[in-house]
Amino acid sequence: DATKELRKFRKTANAAFRAMIGASVPAPADIVETPLGMTRKQGYSVNRIIVGTSDRGDRVPALVYEPGKKSRGAVLVVHPGGSDRLIDDDGNPSPVIGGLLEQGQTVMTIDTFGTGDSISEAGDSALQYSTTYNHTKTAYRIQDIITSVTSLRERTGASTVGVIGTGDA
Repeated sequence: DATKELRKFRKTANAAFRAMIGASVPAPADIVETPLGMTRKQGYSVNRIIVGTSDRGDRVPALVYEPGKKSRGAVLVVHPGGSDRLIDDDGNPSPVIGGLLEQGQTVMTIDTFGTGDSISEAGDSALQYSTTYNHTKTAYRIQDIITSVTSLRERTGASTVGVIGTGDA
């Protein structure tokens, strides 16, 4: 039966994928948010935070845009260049973020591993290593996204969190 074979393949492939990536969904109690400041704008506020987990020690720089009215949902927006690529020179959010805020959505943008504020002082060259033992940059970035979704879900109480990736994100 084709359906049974597909289930068997998915079970095996999913286990292999999880082992290769090494990503896992953190428990809500393990999420740590460090506030770095808040700015109020017309119709919304922006919180600059660091999201991480207590057990891994990972840290993900993030901006959380909260609508001036009651939040009606939550969306994580990921750009391959980081959060700063989603705002203009005056600090105004991109049309995507602005549109989501107008719809009452709480929006989080992040700097995944090796992008934006998460780039080490040594730069991207410090991120080059053998992938036979270590996780790849992509694996770390996937974990950052999973951790951020858990954080945003806990922060807003949303049952689901939308994820938008722009460019190569």
